[in-house]
Amino acid sequence: MTQRMMAGLRTTELRRFRSYLLTPTQHSVPAGLSSIENGSVNSSAAFQVGVTDHPGGDVGSPGVFNESGGNNVVGDFDNDGFLTANDIDILSDVVNAGSHDADFDLTADGLVDEADRAHWVESLKNSYFGDANLDGEFNTSDFVAVFTTGEYEDAEAGNSGWATGDWNGDKEFSTTDFVVAFSGGGFEIGPRQAVAGAHSVPEPAGLGALWLALFPLIRRRR
Repeated sequence: MTQRMMAGLRTTELRRFRSYLLTPTQHSVPAGLSSIENGSVNSSAAFQVGVTDHPGGDVGSPGVFNESGGNNVVGDFDNDGFLTANDIDILSDVVNAGSHDADFDLTADGLVDEADRAHWVESLKNSYFGDANLDGEFNTSDFVAVFTTGEYEDAEAGNSGWATGDWNGDKEFSTTDFVVAFSGGGFEIGPRQAVAGAHSVPEPAGLGALWLALFPLIRRRR
């Protein structure tokens, strides 16, 4: 290919990128690209990137990526640009260790404790305890997901995480996790944003009915 043809193709590509990258925050663009000037890439500006599904299976949250390729998504402790089950598991480990590392102090109260876990789940992820697949709802699909893993009250210590039923952060999947999940009042009522302000604790009779529904599942998995 002649140099003249190469130059023509390069000019066409630059024009296409210039028309696309009107402003850094108006488009979802490849990480590291924010503008093109005189044929060179300028990655000095941060820009918003739209995120859909994370490879891990749960639904990721959008983040802001900077020029160094990192991100500043609050609560993204594994620095992959998404809020996933791995992040809440990391936070739970820090809580269990009794560390009060400021990087994990989401509530800015000088402590890293259950309040920070609740903030991650309910405010950052905008969901409920019990939402195993982190799709924004706590429903029967979450029970199917966690019982499929076969970790409910198994003999192996410390082998569970959020995605496999450990919702209280003790690295075990047990009846305690159901208590934590049901106390949030989010079971089968849809996404949190659709029911703003509805954080009531289920009535004892309602909890009893739920336990009766779960009992056959629990018996089969043990």
